[in-house]
Parts: sequence; structure tokens; C-alpha cells
Amino acid sequence: MSSRECSLVLGAMLLGTSADALRRLIERRAKIVRGVLEARFDGIRAWKRDRKWVVALGGAWLCEGSNSRWLGINKVAASLNRTASAVRKALERCAPGCLLRLGQDVFCARRLAGRWRLIKRAVAPAGAHS
Repeated sequence: MSSRECSLVLGAMLLGTSADALRRLIERRAKIVRGVLEARFDGIRAWKRDRKWVVALGGAWLCEGSNSRWLGINKVAASLNRTASAVRKALERCAPGCLLRLGQDVFCARRLAGRWRLIKRAVAPAGAHS
């Protein structure tokens, strides 16, 4: 596997979801492409290698300046002592794939199957949204 390829379990862990949920998501979007069962969605590519799924995360999921995993709105809100609705409201002003500033913290924000996923950046860049 290349550096961007990983197993289904590792991909799910990095995306902050369960392996079963990611597998179901992939299987719903899978199509046969040049004789290979493949799914492409939300910056993620997955294909069947023998009987196992291989997952490749696009560059947007490999957020620079971060070494942790993607989290849902509820976990981010709890860690910042805010309500989930306050975080969701801030995300509504944010384009998919944006940087979101919440207090002193800056998060990369992306959608996975219609749900927001956030990852905390290690360094706060200038010009992030609040």
C-alpha cells in the first residue's frame, strides 16, 4: 500500500467513524470500473483487493498541521464547552473544506456522507473564519 492507502479499519479510525459504517457507505456507492469494484465520494476512493476494501484518503482529509483524527460535531462541542448547535451554526457559514476558528482553536471542516467532520489544527493560520 502507498502512503495514502490504508485498510478499511485504519481509514475509519482516521475519519472518526466505525469500520462497519465506512464499509456500508463504500458498498452503497461502489460500482464496477474496469473490472474492479470501486467507490469514489467526498474525497475518498476505495476499491476491493481480493476480499478486503482498500481506502485512499484524498489530500483534503490529510489536513496539514494536525496529527489527530476527525471528530463529529458533538465531540468538538463538548471539548470546547459549547453546544452542538453553536458549532453547527458556525459551520453553516463555512464552505465545505474550510478552516473554522472557534475561540483560540482552528479546525479543518469537511463533510463525510452529509455529516460534518472536524479536525483540530496544531497551528492557527491567519485568516481563518470565526
